[in-house]
Amino acid sequence: MKIIGKNPITGLDYPDPDVIRVDDTYYMVSTTMHFVPGCEILRSYDLVHWEHLSYVYERLDSTEEQRLVGEKNCYGKGMWAASLRYHKGMYYICFVANDTGKTYLYTADNIEGPWEKRIMEGFYHDCSLLFEDDHVYIVSGNRNIRLQELRKDLSGPKEGGLDRILVSDSRNPGLGFEGSHFYKIDGMYYLFLIHSLPDRWMRTQACYVSDSLTGEFKGGDVLCDTMGYCGQGVAQGGIVDTPDHKWYAVLFQDRGAVGRIPVLVPVKWEKNVRVTCMPAPGEQKEQIIKKIIRYWVIREGHSVKWKHKAQDRMHNIIRLWRVMIFRNGIRNRNGCLERLDGRAAGSSTTNRNFPGLRMMQKKDALEWSAESSAKMSRRQSIRSPRE
Repeated sequence: MKIIGKNPITGLDYPDPDVIRVDDTYYMVSTTMHFVPGCEILRSYDLVHWEHLSYVYERLDSTEEQRLVGEKNCYGKGMWAASLRYHKGMYYICFVANDTGKTYLYTADNIEGPWEKRIMEGFYHDCSLLFEDDHVYIVSGNRNIRLQELRKDLSGPKEGGLDRILVSDSRNPGLGFEGSHFYKIDGMYYLFLIHSLPDRWMRTQACYVSDSLTGEFKGGDVLCDTMGYCGQGVAQGGIVDTPDHKWYAVLFQDRGAVGRIPVLVPVKWEKNVRVTCMPAPGEQKEQIIKKIIRYWVIREGHSVKWKHKAQDRMHNIIRLWRVMIFRNGIRNRNGCLERLDGRAAGSSTTNRNFPGLRMMQKKDALEWSAESSAKMSRRQSIRSPRE
């Protein structure tokens, strides 16, 4: 299988990706935080062109934070860094929600659902599942990366099961190890992690390897590359093989207001050495990227998400476009948001700032858009559909 494409593989925000292949089809999940519906699943047949397939859940727990009750919210929290696995005819998606402090396990025999929801005992930050024979393991953590054996039904830790720290990055003054992705390949155990360089902020991909779950995991950084973009490193994500046994990693790079967007990186397995090497995207440009192709754009309508849980009163949802002018956008219920397309970054928005439409990126952008929309609202008459 020959991969021809251009990085980043999509101009949309899909952070912390995990990816698997089932037969000739690839599936990817990523962090959706407070957005609902949540845990979007993408599909591809070549690792370059991706399309929306489905969502895992319409609502998570409907807590007061998720419903914006009073002053409560869960912005930037919600579900993070899901682990996607396929084992014996069943799909598994596991993640934590940082607002509820719970670990969620969703299972389905069809990738498009319906998905059965369960709550696992314990909290497993940036987790990764591994199925091996009749055993199930989960690797998770920040700075100290922990391996735990689970019960067969994945309800929680197995009593008396394997429980140990695999690697530690506790002395890193920046971002310590997290973003675990754990695999067993040809008898070896591979642990992929993200952390920052100790002397400056730059995301870097690391890999540690062992021939035993109880043995020492050895390794180090395998990818430290910015693709020439603002000192932002490429890291954190899953690896997957093609039908002809070539390996690739789907990682992300932070592109500021656009978000963290996926990057496809070839994986090189060094012979007789128990460490993998991910060639820098820039170094592979002439070999891998033969020609520029058009970005895949998620089908219209499928990149739109509700911020937090939409209320059940349908007339409020119908009036959405009428009520988007408000003093504080982050407190508005039934706000419908759309992912920014990175290809439009830097283009003029002078003629696009209409009442009811706004661009949101942290405090300054919120204040700017609210003020700008307020100015336009004074020039136009906005009436309720019932008036």
